[in-house]
Amino acid sequence: MIVVYFGIPSLVATIGTQFFWKGAELVLSQGKGGSLIATKSSLLHSVLVGKLFGIPNQMLWLIVIAIGAWVLLNRHKFGAHIYLIGDNEQSAKLMGVNAGWTRLIVFSLVGVLSAFAGVVASLYLNYFWPSLGDGYLLSTLASVFLGGTSVFGGTSLSWGLL
Repeated sequence: MIVVYFGIPSLVATIGTQFFWKGAELVLSQGKGGSLIATKSSLLHSVLVGKLFGIPNQMLWLIVIAIGAWVLLNRHKFGAHIYLIGDNEQSAKLMGVNAGWTRLIVFSLVGVLSAFAGVVASLYLNYFWPSLGDGYLLSTLASVFLGGTSVFGGTSLSWGLL
């Protein structure tokens, strides 16, 4: 909502909200970690971080999410809207695409998938640390920008940027 309704660049909103939520997490947890050993025998643990035929479920989730993203981007009208907005938001609006709503849904999907990754990481370690994930943003941004991704839109594939 910060990006769509207030016009704040997504990179600035990402970093700013990361500090906000990190502070909220530290206040709510009082800076203390917690054991997740009790979840080790649960169905949730075995589905998210167990193994299937010797293959870690994290790899299977990666494949499922990658296929889902490919289908969404290449075989669905919503994916075409995403590409239109990324290429030229003004022309997408002229073509009848509700750019604000589409961007809101895309950012929400990314947020849900990020939360899912956090749950998987915590369950894998069997412990919740308030500092879990610190430092991931810098390496992620470095990888994105060194890989040649433009923050101003462009052409992309599920497997990389053209």
